[in-house]
Amino acid sequence: MQEGEWDKLLCLNGVDFMSGRQYKVAITVYPLFDTTINPVCVEHTLALQTAKEEKTVSLYIHIPFCSSICTFCIYSRIKIDLEIMECYVKAIKKEIRQYGNSIYMKGKKVGAIFLGGGTPTCLSKKQLREIINTCRESFALTCDLEISVEGNILTATDEMLYELSQAGVTRVSIGTQTFDDRFRKILALQKTGNDIVDWIAMAKKHDFNSVSIDLMYGLPGQTVNDWEKDIITALEVHPDHISVYELYVASGSELYRKGKRENFCTDDALYNMYLLAEYMLLHAGYLNQIIPEYHYPTHKAKFWEMVFDGYSDNIAVGASAFGYIDGISYQNYEDVKKYINRVESGKLPVERVSQRAEKLQRMERYIALTLRRGYVDKKEFVNIFSCTIESQFGEVIKELMDNDYILENAKEYRLTQRGKYLQGDISVKFFESTFSNCTNLKRRMSIGQYLIPQLV
Repeated sequence: MQEGEWDKLLCLNGVDFMSGRQYKVAITVYPLFDTTINPVCVEHTLALQTAKEEKTVSLYIHIPFCSSICTFCIYSRIKIDLEIMECYVKAIKKEIRQYGNSIYMKGKKVGAIFLGGGTPTCLSKKQLREIINTCRESFALTCDLEISVEGNILTATDEMLYELSQAGVTRVSIGTQTFDDRFRKILALQKTGNDIVDWIAMAKKHDFNSVSIDLMYGLPGQTVNDWEKDIITALEVHPDHISVYELYVASGSELYRKGKRENFCTDDALYNMYLLAEYMLLHAGYLNQIIPEYHYPTHKAKFWEMVFDGYSDNIAVGASAFGYIDGISYQNYEDVKKYINRVESGKLPVERVSQRAEKLQRMERYIALTLRRGYVDKKEFVNIFSCTIESQFGEVIKELMDNDYILENAKEYRLTQRGKYLQGDISVKFFESTFSNCTNLKRRMSIGQYLIPQLV
């Protein structure tokens, strides 16, 4: 970055407004769960005849196994267990077939498949190919199907990458987090930053449309200069896609238990790091598709585009996986053994569901999720809901514009730079049907537990 550019960027965007973000992770579960409702309603939905119009959906497959557990991780994951993994893969394939055989899915095509975790590449090449082949056998697929697989440097070997490319995987992603070995040690990340650089070069030799990495800022003791060096290293190796996440130190993580509070970054430092990444990546030719996803022009991630379109179904299989189908949010059993037993009994392994969203909640969900793209299209909203954004959310829009979080033009409402950073907080403001007369604490607890306020 040239001298003076950073000061100019800070002057334009400011840091004095920050009081810390309340919602640092993507908000995708809405409507929130109501545990008084019988989860069998998802099975009933799948048994219903749907409209004959062809619709495209995404499919998420959760693989909870890891070769090691990072200190910051809060996701559903367990250490490698070969016996359980074999049973789990059988259950995954059976659950996929349950969806594929349903009447509900007959009028739909799958446009993007995402194997996440955990670490999907902890499975064997044979197991991964079986899962992918089961998807091909069970669903109608679009001609431009995207298949993404997450991995780590220990298990996404050259041989594994070759097998994935042969199985039709179009996109691979690795959780880099940082190239700095000091911070890799703190996060309990395997191998070195140089090993990650070598892996990216190796992966790009295979027949994938996109090689993606995750980068994380706000690490304990990290400075803005440390973060800039990580971005520079990433730009030097030219990944097709970069996901930029702020470290979320959850109370259930090892990093929270063992970390020193004074080493965690201040709110102003976090915002500076966000601004720096945005500036450097955009100036290097990346496009910001979804907050916080950046890609080269011909390497857009279709899965993220579909998840955050705001209204389509997102089918999810695997232990703890979150999905959305015909207005119902749902989550599978988190416990792997309970998940396997449920599938083996011939039932869908759904543990929690929401009420089916009425029109207002569907509109609220649409606004919240599409804001992850950085804007809301006025005409698209009218086409879907037969009313204007202003007629439903005029007061919230005015408040956001008055506070310089959102701008309006003829086509859309678009988040400002500040608004993009606070996108999660802004999205929650549209959940009035759920949170009217709720305190901020109650809202945070509800979002954190994915539960309606009455059950928190």
